[in-house]
Amino acid sequence: MTYPNLERKLAERHVMKKDIADLLGITKYGLSKKLTGKSDFKLSEAFMIADLLNEPDIRNLFQKENG
Repeated sequence: MTYPNLERKLAERHVMKKDIADLLGITKYGLSKKLTGKSDFKLSEAFMIADLLNEPDIRNLFQKENG
């Protein structure tokens, strides 16, 4: 898990990863690559996810785990 705060918020809000992928216009595989750090989120994607989750602090939401 590369983005633990994002993963936690998705779980808390019962948002399915398929819904996030659809919102971003990418496949579930593409989203998986972004969530595992193999591909980067675009800034516009980060804002769309933050808006969906009603999370004003995208720095916190997209903070990568250490290690």
